[in-house]
Amino acid sequence: MGARHPGNPLKNNEKLAPLADRVTAARQFLAHPRIRVTGFEAAKGFTYTWETVRFLTQSLPGRHFVWIMGADSLADLHRWERWRDLAATVPLAVYVRPGSSRRALASRAATTLDFAQLDESDAALLAGAKTPAWIYLQGRQSSLSSSGIRAAKSQK
Repeated sequence: MGARHPGNPLKNNEKLAPLADRVTAARQFLAHPRIRVTGFEAAKGFTYTWETVRFLTQSLPGRHFVWIMGADSLADLHRWERWRDLAATVPLAVYVRPGSSRRALASRAATTLDFAQLDESDAALLAGAKTPAWIYLQGRQSSLSSSGIRAAKSQK
């Protein structure tokens, strides 16, 4: 996986736009003073989430991190490289995704970590929670996905 087209190792990344284009698009989509979109994972040569999380927690030991993912990712989390290390290192916030909630909550990772699930009403406590800890967040759902956005863009 090269620095030009880093992406999810569990997905086909052939049609993935160059990293610089994706970073620019993300910055335009989500301009917020407390969020910084970067491509540092590619610059560091990281392939897996656990590498990114290990780097962040070791480089910034006084900070509290939460890994945010969609429910569709939770459904496949058990396939991620060192997923148990990820859950043991940072709390996980899982956001509902259309069509994924039943599969996600019945997944191997969810059932393995069911003892560590916090109630949604405790979301404000997640960043400081002892790991493993995770929360399933219900809320407004969007059918937008990176695959769908790419497909619509290619039809133009």
